Amino acid sequence: MKDREFDHLLSAIRNEPVDDKVVAQAGERVWKSMAGAPVSAELDSHMLRSCEDFKQLIPTHLRNQLTPARSLLFEDHVHACVACRRALQLARDGAPQRVWQLARKPSFAVWRWGMAAATLAFGIVVGFALTNGLFPGQHSVRATVQTVEGSLYDVSGSETRLRNQRWR
Repeated sequence: MKDREFDHLLSAIRNEPVDDKVVAQAGERVWKSMAGAPVSAELDSHMLRSCEDFKQLIPTHLRNQLTPARSLLFEDHVHACVACRRALQLARDGAPQRVWQLARKPSFAVWRWGMAAATLAFGIVVGFALTNGLFPGQHSVRATVQTVEGSLYDVSGSETRLRNQRWR
């Protein structure tokens, strides 16, 4: 079949008028075939929202007791989710699942010693800054005169005075 003939066939299928009643009957047939016979009311009302919901279905899936619709949803999720696929494989192998535990939190005594050390280090840094004049406005001396040609004025607050010494 050539491309032109195939396009003409597709166009004819797309433009074919379909009665709404026929569409509704087809939808009902599909729904009945997907729903199948319910296994239990508990599983049918179970909402599948997270991986934990799908992991709860693993034993039922292994016993082949899921409805076809649930089985299709389960298989699709397991195909996309690595964690659930691993859980399914572990359940098939019968291997116990590993439970990861976080390392213990440091004890209160360790926390107190750490805070004490940090406070001491902060105190040492602040003390060093205070004794060496590293904070702004800490020293009144702003400059040191090394050589002067002419007169030297001493400015202190609002007072200005001339020094009589001649500098060289």
